[in-house]
Amino acid sequence: MKKVLLLFPFLLLLINSGLDAQNIDNRSSFAIRYIGSNYQWPLEDISALNLDDFNSGFEVEYFHALGNLLNLSFPLRIASAQLPQNATGDPTRQALNIGLDALLNLNIYKGKVFRPRVFAGVGGLVENSDKLTLDIPLGLGLDILLSKSTYLSTTAGYHLNNNDFRDHLQAGLGLRMMIGEDPNQAPEIADRDNDGIPDAQDLCPDQAGTLALNGCPDRDGDGVADGSDSCPDLAGVLKLK
Repeated sequence: MKKVLLLFPFLLLLINSGLDAQNIDNRSSFAIRYIGSNYQWPLEDISALNLDDFNSGFEVEYFHALGNLLNLSFPLRIASAQLPQNATGDPTRQALNIGLDALLNLNIYKGKVFRPRVFAGVGGLVENSDKLTLDIPLGLGLDILLSKSTYLSTTAGYHLNNNDFRDHLQAGLGLRMMIGEDPNQAPEIADRDNDGIPDAQDLCPDQAGTLALNGCPDRDGDGVADGSDSCPDLAGVLKLK
């Protein structure tokens, strides 16, 4: 428990970075991640963080927007684990864990490229399909824009558990996909003939023309639209068409 307190100053620093200049984006989304869980580092007798103590798994998470500031999400994960049997971390017991949580996500900053957040929640963790324990995750997430609606999704969290020797770290890396159109994207203006005049204002939307003639062509350049010009290939005067 003492070790998780070391994360709090970093969380406060992120929150104090401010919520200005954010994009309004309240789309739902889902994420798929590769995750690693470490049950050794939280033990009182373990001081060093060893990458070999992480065990692999997969996680799927659905996000539902409660506004621009908050999201509710539901991560479902399946992961292998080496469960410590005492405070020294040795011996361990191999297990396959299934977890489901409900998380409240605070969006610290929703920029065009970087979107950091903090999260906390509650859920359950099943060990080897026979033992249900209480799971309380606290952590950080960072999404980095890859394409219009796809983000590189990273997470790092500390999971408190009601059973002895079951607190653990969890890190994740994957993709987060937004559902629906980006509300910050400017709507496309239809211009079938590509003459720079929107179809809604173009009297000849399928023929490139000039602004002076409301988008209609004038091959001979006499100021009379071809559709009204009796001699469209010979320049004449307006009154004679």
